[in-house]
Amino acid sequence: MKSPHPFGAVLARLRREQGYHNAHAFFQSAGGARILRLSYANYLALERGRSLPKPKRFQAIMQSLGLPPGSAQRAELLRSYLASLLGGDELLADLDGGQASQAPAPLRLGEEVARQYMRQRSVNLTMTQWKLLAVNRAAYDCCIYLNESPGLAKIADVAEATGLSVGATREAIKELSSAKLVKMSGERVTSRFTNKVVNLIAMSPQTSGLAACIIRNRHRLLDRSKVVKDWCITTRISRRNLQRYEQHLQETLDLAAIYGDEDKAPDTHVFAFQGRVVEIFP
Repeated sequence: MKSPHPFGAVLARLRREQGYHNAHAFFQSAGGARILRLSYANYLALERGRSLPKPKRFQAIMQSLGLPPGSAQRAELLRSYLASLLGGDELLADLDGGQASQAPAPLRLGEEVARQYMRQRSVNLTMTQWKLLAVNRAAYDCCIYLNESPGLAKIADVAEATGLSVGATREAIKELSSAKLVKMSGERVTSRFTNKVVNLIAMSPQTSGLAACIIRNRHRLLDRSKVVKDWCITTRISRRNLQRYEQHLQETLDLAAIYGDEDKAPDTHVFAFQGRVVEIFP
């Protein structure tokens, strides 16, 4: 039998220490399913160590407990959550400089929680799937929209969102279905990778042509989209330091997915977070 997650025991104890003598009292005080975004039965499963909340729900629980930023209780809850994700507390020693008994800064733990969650959500496409997205622009647009739109979507709604005709959308979705990228049910369709993070195509001499086509499709989609924010900084930097910075930039972009709304609330839209490094002067 699988051992309970240590996060559950810590959550239940901190809940009691905050004055909530039973789980239902805390659940109701926190705003219930409306705020925590999970049912009472699912919350009980968390306290009993049977499951773990997704980072977005974890943050809502921590805020509802009223744990002050920088507090030992907040760090303890973060530590127990990360230990549960990793399957043990031993790997946390690296965050503490080898002192596993001392709680690391909550910010560092929070970042590691996000990275671990991203690793668990990531998926890889097959070469057949990548080829379809490279050569079929309509399929590419529909796939991007559906990946970020949970639940069954009407084909007509997909057409309206992407700017394609209903006929072109239906044909593109049939191609996506044949490639096992989406699932169709009559006039409705859903992505097989909703709430997942699709890893970039592996770069090699054999895939360079496909990658170039994928990038062109992405740029075409971005060029006709509305710019919401545009940040820019210029600096002189060595190639070596540029390579070091690229890793931080990639991690920052990946973390954007943590803030995603998995339920497609009425006020949500699909945004693209883009990282570009452009050489402007020698």
